[in-house]
Formats: sequence, structure tokens, C-alpha cells
Amino acid sequence: MELWDIYDRQRRTTGRFHVRGTPMGRGEYHLTAFVWVFNRQRELLLTRRAPEKEHYANCWAATGGAALVGETSLQTVRRELREETGAVASELIPLGPFYPTCAYSTEVIQMFLARGLSFGERELDEDEFLNVFRLPLRELVEKALADPVTAEWFGGRWQVVRNENEIILPGSGTTRRPDRVMTDGERAVVVDYKFGDRETARHRKQIREYLRLLRQMGYTRTEGYLWYVRLGRTERVEEKEDNHGEKEL
Repeated sequence: MELWDIYDRQRRTTGRFHVRGTPMGRGEYHLTAFVWVFNRQRELLLTRRAPEKEHYANCWAATGGAALVGETSLQTVRRELREETGAVASELIPLGPFYPTCAYSTEVIQMFLARGLSFGERELDEDEFLNVFRLPLRELVEKALADPVTAEWFGGRWQVVRNENEIILPGSGTTRRPDRVMTDGERAVVVDYKFGDRETARHRKQIREYLRLLRQMGYTRTEGYLWYVRLGRTERVEEKEDNHGEKEL
């Protein structure tokens, strides 16, 4: 049985424990941490999850996981790195928090960069199976930009590119923060990155709101996209719903 510390919204431990595999209660959180392993040959060490896994099956991933009772994020990545890859790092550099599914869940992952690696035997759990690969960083970037749609987003043709800039909603004072907005004359393209393994109506509803806001700002040609990075696919979202409509999940 694996136990996790339960945290509150302010990331303070509550003194209570959670059993892995059981639902967490409302207002309860747990700590997760991941590490990017980058060697002198400019290769990333990645793991590929087994096809029978319930979550993120066959997906490439950085090394990491949930913290056990009493562990800090640094202790978690040291343990996970040794267990999953057999590596021990002489240096682990904090990269700060990562928000993989903004506006969908409250998940926050603490990220690290590993340097100075030495390798031994892996210590996988009985139900764990991971393939470990070394992939050149250039190859990973080329795969991500192989789609001509995504390649255009980073092609340098845009007059203005804004990443995670807030849009103030008229009359309310509240804000929205799309991941990336690119403009060229009267054309505006908005993209939200999604790192989960689920596609939901809520994601599309969010993009439609961004498109309406861009229309109000005077852009006459607008496009909205969801980029499911882990799934390796993009989806164009129209400003108007289809005839069947969608229910928010």
C-alpha cells in the first residue's frame, strides 16, 4: 500500500494521508515531481509508458511521480530517477512549478533538471513497466513541428506573438489567459496547449470564448486550436458550436 501526504490549497500538509488508487476528497491535494534528464550529447532521457496503463498509455514522459509520505519534491525525483532509469544525478536543478492542464484541473508539478549522471540497475515496482530511450533534442523538436499547422505557429511570420498574456473581460474586470495568441493584420490565431490524455467539451468552450474576445478586439479573421501535446494531435475549434451542441464535462 502506497501512502501520500494530503495537502491543502496553500500547499500545506494536513497531517492526513491518502491511499494511492482511491479517490481524493474535495480540497485535498498531493505532491508530484518530475525531472528532465539532459546529457552532454544534447539527448533527453525519456520513458515510454506501457500500453496497458490506464493513464497516458504509450506516451513519452519525463521521469517522476507522486511523493510518498514524508518526501519533499527533491527527494521524490531522486527516488523516481533511480527506480525508473537506474540513474543517480550529482546535481538536480529546480525549474519551478509546471501547470499541465490550466483551466481544467488544479494539478501543479514541480520540475527539475538532472545533471552529472551515473547509471546502475533500475528498481521498478512490480506493476511498473517502462521503456527508456535517449532521443536527441533536435529530433523531438522536429517531431513536434512536423505538422504544418503547428509549424506555422512558430514560423516567425507573425507581427505580434503573445504568450500567456491576460485579456480583460469587458465590464467585469476578470481576465482570461490563453497560452499563445499570434496576430498578423486582421488575422488572429489562439492556441491552448493541453498535456492531459482527455479531450473535453470544456476545452473547446474555452477556445470559443477566446475567439469571441478576439472578435470584440477587432480581428475579423480568427482561428482557435487545441494542441494535445501528449496525444500528438491538434484540433481546430470553430467559434460556433456544431448542430448537436456539446455538454460541458
